[in-house]
Amino acid sequence: MAESFIAELLPVPHGGHYVIVPKAVAAGAGLRHGQRVRGTVNGVRYRSSLMKYSGMFHLGMHKATLAEAGVAPVDAKKSETRRNRLDKIVATLAASADARE
Repeated sequence: MAESFIAELLPVPHGGHYVIVPKAVAAGAGLRHGQRVRGTVNGVRYRSSLMKYSGMFHLGMHKATLAEAGVAPVDAKKSETRRNRLDKIVATLAASADARE
């Protein structure tokens, strides 16, 4: 079952980006650590795998997907005040029965 949510785009200190999947969304979609997921980011098709850290699901965001979705990358080296102005993304995701879908 597909679940939609709005999330902040967060920088990874050594490069890359991710979003945290809300717990209610993860439960509604029946997500598990390491599971392949598919969906959309601002309407752009997306596929990846879930990671779980400290009890929360993290979803890595591909640079090409962000560019196509019109989301500006976040610079992890900027001051902490930048954190208050992070881009928001709208994501829809569902567990993928087959990683090749």
